[in-house]
Amino acid sequence: MNITRTSLKIIILTMIAALFFSVLATRNTNILIAQEDQSRPLRVYVDGVRVSFPDQLPYIDSNDRTLVPVRFISVALGSIVDWDGNTQRVTVTDKTINREIFLWVGNREYEINGVKQQMDTQVILTGKGRVMVPLRFVSEALGSYLDYRNVAGTGLVFNFSKDFPKEEANNIVERIMQEVEREKATEHSKVTDIDLSDLGLTGYSNDMQISPQESKIAFSGYEFNPATYDNIHKIVLVDIAMGTTKTIIEGDYLKVINWSPDGSRILYRTSDALILYHIGRDEKEKISDDAYYGAFSDDGSKLAYTKRNDGLYIYNIYNGARERISKENDAHWPLWYSANENIFYFTDLGIALGDGAGYKQGLGRINTVTKEKEILIPEESGKYRRASWMIQDKVIYVMAGWDDGFYDRIIDLEEGRVIEVGENDSMSQYALAVSPHERLIKAEGDSLFFLDRKGSKVATIKLNNVNDFVFNLAFNPVGDKIAFLDGELGVSINSTIKGRELKVISLETELVDVIGDFAYYNQPQWIDENNLVTIVNAPVEDSPFLIKVFSLE
Repeated sequence: MNITRTSLKIIILTMIAALFFSVLATRNTNILIAQEDQSRPLRVYVDGVRVSFPDQLPYIDSNDRTLVPVRFISVALGSIVDWDGNTQRVTVTDKTINREIFLWVGNREYEINGVKQQMDTQVILTGKGRVMVPLRFVSEALGSYLDYRNVAGTGLVFNFSKDFPKEEANNIVERIMQEVEREKATEHSKVTDIDLSDLGLTGYSNDMQISPQESKIAFSGYEFNPATYDNIHKIVLVDIAMGTTKTIIEGDYLKVINWSPDGSRILYRTSDALILYHIGRDEKEKISDDAYYGAFSDDGSKLAYTKRNDGLYIYNIYNGARERISKENDAHWPLWYSANENIFYFTDLGIALGDGAGYKQGLGRINTVTKEKEILIPEESGKYRRASWMIQDKVIYVMAGWDDGFYDRIIDLEEGRVIEVGENDSMSQYALAVSPHERLIKAEGDSLFFLDRKGSKVATIKLNNVNDFVFNLAFNPVGDKIAFLDGELGVSINSTIKGRELKVISLETELVDVIGDFAYYNQPQWIDENNLVTIVNAPVEDSPFLIKVFSLE
């Protein structure tokens, strides 16, 4: 091999620069950047449920070590993870095996219950702020059985088993392999229709939720029972890629609330309780009676919920610990701040409204550690239905109202401002959505209005050929397209237009595409930036009840 003098000089300078910046980073910030090999995709499972890594993927470093974010994998295994930025120390606590683990960024040494041990590589803090540890360390330190396979065309597949014996763990891995092979077989032939007629459903509850991995949906529907003239409600889990369906539960009233961040659990409510469904174990866990809404923390380890006439609670999903952090009659709709220490919620002001309306509510924030509560905007009060972050930790969209209608508001928590942005037609089929780009979009008549945090209209798009109502707006993940329904807000067998059109508008070109013919489409959701899923349900006997997937590519 011939190396010229110029090439040699470039190589030496490159090595010196790399060494300099590595030492500088270590000395000033303890951020150690390893060479990431993403050429071999990695999948990590816990007891057969795939672990989601929202911002930092596992990778193989230059020493051929497989590194994973310690928080996400430890939480999935049932542990509690704490971070001390001053000492660069991670604490992992697993109460089920009575184990406390300390590890430090830039160090091979760690402690288990005070006993010092060594791992075969340093703990890494990435530029994305995630602490990475060897996969083998997680298995040994947290007492789990680790198995892995190298699947051609897919990459390395790892499964941790903690709740099952080794024999059952091997069976779980085999099921994962079958799932991977089915995905490979179907990835080039996307399912377009999933027939739900065998489930006996005759109606849909407009509560479809798509999993964070965008591969499954959960929703509730109902089947009319002619013998009792009652509806039998069902919650259905659908694997979009495989085209398979499963009824999770039947009851007199059911509603899907949301998914856990890792996609392993579904939170739903019955007529009198809040239930957590564990997909991998096919188990249902009652969280509380007299509770109707809950929200997962960002890491999925905790659930905040409100109990009627009792207050705001925090439930630890992995160890079952439960704590009431505020005693109130009419608290509602908890919403986590990003650091998972504070919660926004509608707090009870202690003023009875009468006529079954409960108590007047205010906009509150509570610290889950100190239990200190504050009213964010004292002059703002009333009854509230729902809330979502418009700008994380800073600006909130709120739906207010009771029997007198529903009203949309932007709440600027930084500036203490409340901006009214108009009335809404319905609690469930509302004509409003929050953009990934910190905008609120609202449909009025034949126009779409884009509002900033001050409620100012920063853009308007005029829609042509509007049939009736424009509603159920949904942004795709990158925020450059909006799907919506145009047609009847309700469902009528005497309709002259026979349902709704599913439309998609490109924000770059402002061109509207009509997707399919008129049908009773419901609540479109984006699978990814170019693929949509929706439920079709017509209000006539023997009509199809379908899940349809549309590709815009």
